[in-house]
Amino acid sequence: MACSLPRGSLAIGSLFALFLVPGCLKKPELPDLRQANKLKIDYHINQQPKSLVISDPKQVKDIISTVKVRETWKDVHPAFPDVAVVWFFFPAEEKRFKAKFSPEPTNLATEWGMLYLESDAFYQKINEVVSKHEGRPVEILKEKFD
Repeated sequence: MACSLPRGSLAIGSLFALFLVPGCLKKPELPDLRQANKLKIDYHINQQPKSLVISDPKQVKDIISTVKVRETWKDVHPAFPDVAVVWFFFPAEEKRFKAKFSPEPTNLATEWGMLYLESDAFYQKINEVVSKHEGRPVEILKEKFD
């Protein structure tokens, strides 16, 4: 469906076009996360933002294997801060998918909607990778506020 505005609607601004008219705001599709070939983890240490890129295929596969989605809720977008974010990159380098941990480590907020995981295994694996990189134990959802 193309984005078309009703006559006279320009006076109320672009918010009308983006949020009220179907087809004006293209929602991303939920990709098959198992197809990612690179990950980027954004986190904080002592309130300082940091990033870690994982591009080794074996390590990427090991991390992704812990993502077990129990349930999804499309088009739900709670406003969680970007305290701990995992970016999934796909073979077509221009394609990426942002997932941020909610305060509950089994919930991931994305542009697509919410992903509810079976367990906190993915969160624990991310903590393990970041801890190894930092040289000390790190729990990414708690670090920003220390």
